Amino acid sequence: MPAVKTHFQDLPVTLDPAQRLEIAHQHFDVSALPVQQQLLRFMAPWDAHRILREIVLLIADAFGEQAGLRGSKPALARAMAFDLARRYVHANLRDDDLSPDHVVESLGISRPTLYRLFQHDRGLAAYIRHTRLRAAADELVAFPGVPVQDIGYAHGFKSASDFTRAFRRAYGLAPQDIRQSHTGMRAHHNRL
Repeated sequence: MPAVKTHFQDLPVTLDPAQRLEIAHQHFDVSALPVQQQLLRFMAPWDAHRILREIVLLIADAFGEQAGLRGSKPALARAMAFDLARRYVHANLRDDDLSPDHVVESLGISRPTLYRLFQHDRGLAAYIRHTRLRAAADELVAFPGVPVQDIGYAHGFKSASDFTRAFRRAYGLAPQDIRQSHTGMRAHHNRL
């Protein structure tokens, strides 16, 4: 067997994925785990992100083929960054300060990388706006007793007019109209 190196990306490709994970595990000092857990509390976000990325790449490297993860490590890293950013947006959708700058700062992903990841959505700002509008549309239908402007404010819009304008631009209807059309369809369905 070839010499084992300390970084998982240097492990021999000819090894079975489970063997590669076992070799990598042998290099992880379990006795240092309590110390590492203490260090995590004081770790800078970008260091934590880097370490997490290496762990995920190790797992993907070991089991990627069986899991259907094909492609290069950079492609996998881009997919992970996109998923991380997308999840962050969804988790912070109601935060008034959610913006591309806030995502860049919070996740430690470079601005150019984030813009490339979301270019198919016309940028991260457009993705955030669309996701907020979609969630607001769902709530308009689900909660007909909640005032429209409250739903707009709850989804990060600064004013009722901003919300109505963005909603109309995206869906061709005012928020009140979608609520009324859904209520009308429900009443028609109940009569049948």
